[in-house]
Amino acid sequence: MNRRNYITSLGSGLTLLAGCATGDGSDEGETNSTATETETATETSTPTPTSEPDPKAVITDAGLIRERGRYPDLARSITSVGRGGEAIVGMKHQLPVKEGAVSAIIQATIRDDDGIEIDQSSMDSDAVVQDESEFVSHKAWFAFDTSEWDTGSYTIELLVNATNYGTTADPETVEFDVVEPLGDGDVTLELVEKPNTIRVNESFDLTYNIRNVSDRDSSLIVDTVVVDHEDVDAVELERDISGNIPAGGREQFDETDFSTNVTGDFIYRIPTLGVEFPFTVEPPQN
Repeated sequence: MNRRNYITSLGSGLTLLAGCATGDGSDEGETNSTATETETATETSTPTPTSEPDPKAVITDAGLIRERGRYPDLARSITSVGRGGEAIVGMKHQLPVKEGAVSAIIQATIRDDDGIEIDQSSMDSDAVVQDESEFVSHKAWFAFDTSEWDTGSYTIELLVNATNYGTTADPETVEFDVVEPLGDGDVTLELVEKPNTIRVNESFDLTYNIRNVSDRDSSLIVDTVVVDHEDVDAVELERDISGNIPAGGREQFDETDFSTNVTGDFIYRIPTLGVEFPFTVEPPQN
């Protein structure tokens, strides 16, 4: 047997059996090394329990409303007000209870279309909770005078800070426009109610509805009415006829305890709106 070939074959066999020997098939000798596996134990860490974050208030609904405190309007909130009217934002929110009470600061910030802050208002909200509720529902509103504002687009940002926990609700924004107020041609007068007989020197009430027939939500800005008579000079009366009316909507107004010492035919006029209605005052009953 050829010795060189035998050693080479033996070396090859070692390579196959051991799986870790090296050899190049030469007669210079082979190196046989044995690997030792070592297992390392890994410690499993115990997770540290995390505490629940403190609860925060939640704003559930918000929108521009027609009147102060008229929260049902949130379901059909208006999108614009007439310049000179009130921008009234209403909101519904839930406050977290702590030790049988709620305490919060509510804030409304007005910004124009360029993001510039033009007005801000805030209020405190504190109440005792009689039951075991974790949250209680509250309502709030803010009114802003738009007399000095330009027509255009605005945003109201609402925040609620639960001061008993030091947490703040996710902010809610309400977008709206300031447009031209309602005027001549924008409204109609309807459903005028008055007594069948009006006597001189006796007080009476007048009730009428003003409907917005324009294509925009807007506001009435009226401070005077005029009462004309066929024979005497017209009388100008100071009146506050104001309010936000949606397009197609109407608002009711009352003239209460009205009286005159003159008989004859009269016309009740609202010059700013271009509407009027007649009434007649009879002599005293014998």
